[in-house]
Amino acid sequence: MLCAIRFATIFFLLVAPIMADTELRTLFNPPTSGLQPGSTGDASGLSVTAQGGTTARTNADRAADTFNVMDYGAKCDALTDDATAINSAAAAFRTAINAGKSGTLRIPRQCRINSAINLTNITSPIYSAFIDVTGGSILCAATGAVCLDATGSDHLNWIHPHVKGDQTNRPRVGIQISRRSNAIDCAEQRFDYPKTTGYFTFAAFYEVGCETVSFTAEHFENRDTGNSFAYVADGPNYWNVHSAFTSITLGQNYGASFIGNEHFMPTYVGSGSQSAVWLNGTMKHRFNNAYVLTLGSPYGVTIFDNGAFPHTELLADFHVEGTVMTDAFLIAGSTSISLYGFSFIDHTSGGTNSYFKLAPGVSSVTATDAVFRISKPASLVVKLFDDATKWTVAGKITVPATAYYPTPVPGFTGTLCLGSVCTPTVTIPSALTVSSVSNPGGVGSLSFTATGSFRAIKPSCTVTAPPSGGQQAGCIVNTVDLQSYGSISAGGSGYTVNDAITYGGLNCSVYPMIKVAAVDGAGSVTAFTSNNTAQNGGTQPRCNSPAAYPIATTGGTGSGLSMTAAWRVTAANITFTAGAGYTTSPTFTFSSGEAGTVAASATGNLSASFTANAGGGQLLLDSTGSKIGVSGVAGSPMMSLGAMIDNSGVRQSLGGAYTVPANTSLVRFIQADTVASSTVTLPVALADGQPIQFVNYAGSITALTFSPTVNGWTNGSTLAANTGLRVRWDSISNAWYREQ
Repeated sequence: MLCAIRFATIFFLLVAPIMADTELRTLFNPPTSGLQPGSTGDASGLSVTAQGGTTARTNADRAADTFNVMDYGAKCDALTDDATAINSAAAAFRTAINAGKSGTLRIPRQCRINSAINLTNITSPIYSAFIDVTGGSILCAATGAVCLDATGSDHLNWIHPHVKGDQTNRPRVGIQISRRSNAIDCAEQRFDYPKTTGYFTFAAFYEVGCETVSFTAEHFENRDTGNSFAYVADGPNYWNVHSAFTSITLGQNYGASFIGNEHFMPTYVGSGSQSAVWLNGTMKHRFNNAYVLTLGSPYGVTIFDNGAFPHTELLADFHVEGTVMTDAFLIAGSTSISLYGFSFIDHTSGGTNSYFKLAPGVSSVTATDAVFRISKPASLVVKLFDDATKWTVAGKITVPATAYYPTPVPGFTGTLCLGSVCTPTVTIPSALTVSSVSNPGGVGSLSFTATGSFRAIKPSCTVTAPPSGGQQAGCIVNTVDLQSYGSISAGGSGYTVNDAITYGGLNCSVYPMIKVAAVDGAGSVTAFTSNNTAQNGGTQPRCNSPAAYPIATTGGTGSGLSMTAAWRVTAANITFTAGAGYTTSPTFTFSSGEAGTVAASATGNLSASFTANAGGGQLLLDSTGSKIGVSGVAGSPMMSLGAMIDNSGVRQSLGGAYTVPANTSLVRFIQADTVASSTVTLPVALADGQPIQFVNYAGSITALTFSPTVNGWTNGSTLAANTGLRVRWDSISNAWYREQ
């Protein structure tokens, strides 16, 4: 048997060289469909089983899933114009997707285009369409065109799309997504790490009315210095979008919804003359942890509303910086603008003027259910609102306690937080004029540093007078928190160690306690310990008035113990009474009425309810809540916390003209230099005998003229520095008269 096998092998080796090549292939390789590996012909029909898979598919079937632009003739060498090849791949991609198939348009390298790419009218209702530029980019030299035009497309998944705008041949837009008609034909798109950089004459990324679009870590940067932006989100089509590839019937300012865009950790860099970001008609748009850098604009973000569709529930979590920026936001568009559910968050602004500035022509802004939250001021001169008189806000405002924002909350109804101190209900009229303040609030807390021991545990409290006239404020000490000291006046008898003793004769809500530390043989107290908290633990003793001493005691097992006590005040509850005419916070003085002093400082907070009534003058709050007041045209704070505002303290930095509010009784001219001439317009038709006193604190007014004229005053006369005059209205003769 072994010999037979060897013979067969030898026979085969001898015969094999003379067998045909075809016969050998047939013998060792069973037939397969398509071309075999190593061939240079068409391999589309070759069946291949993926690693780990179970079913073979032809190469043609597998390639149909991915539309690689290089398979359509793109060189992607950053030099050759690949626009035609990419558009061929995009057309095949569109046909497959619109037929209900899945597919990926793949741009694997840097491809140059000198004309626009048509990605319009691609509809993928099942999120099966992917545009994948991972590892690649588009160098766009399509002068005046849209680099990637996706008008009328929806349900696209964009993976690392990267467009670079050429500096010499500047395109108009980097990536454009837009509605084609008033119907929602641009929705449900996903952008993962999109990036558009370089030069675009209008916008690096331009979006018109696309709904429920999400962006993850986008970076849109435009280095064009003209009327251009990094990112434009235009709901009502204010900019009148156009496309080179598809007809657009979308009306300009059509007023339909623009809802639900989500931006997570975006970066916007703009060099244009307007702002880096431009928003119009957003609804429920969310900008989370956004960074905006302006390199040529005075504004970071423009919030535009021309009445076609108002902003609703816009979350503006923007940190804005800029090399020449003056204001973080510009509010522009209609004469009157409404923001509904607007939320603004920033730790600090890089501007030099304000967080919110109104464009010329905007006369009022109403923010309903709004939140303004600033955690750290960039500068004490940066205001919340550039012109607060034009804002009406309902909601919550939180500003730093260390910064001063003039008039941060005119027309405000809601919660005001000054640092960590929040006032639950604040109501201020939108007219920004104040004649009186009801329930103005009191001093919220007082902290004391005592330098002596006092038997009078209720010191008195005084407040300094206003600097020039007005009504002096006052304060009353209601209760005091204290520490007790003292000595034994009479030891009594029958006491035991650890007896708890209460001071008698005091009027306290929380009584100080002492404990017996030692007794003699008769139970007479020879030593004690002072407990400066209540016997039930933890609460500081709080009393209204002292008792005569020696102080009798109660409690314990014995009787007859009396104490010579001394007290040290540690805190107090104070009632602050109204005043008027303060230009700065008054000074609080506390006295025990006995030897020694009590050094004390007061910190004031607005009370839980604060209502201002309309009248003349302007309401001002500073960020610590320690100052409220009125101002004249100059806008200077006039009054400290809790003062009754009756316009007796209007300050006016006099220039060429000034109109006196109707209910004003005192006007202080505070100009620093001599005023050559000025006309003061007086109110008319007042109550009979209504006086107005004028005090000139600084330079002379060399030609003071009243309109209407004042009997007893020659128009054009001089009102010298540090002098004054008073005029009175006579309702019988309907004329003004000088009194002094």
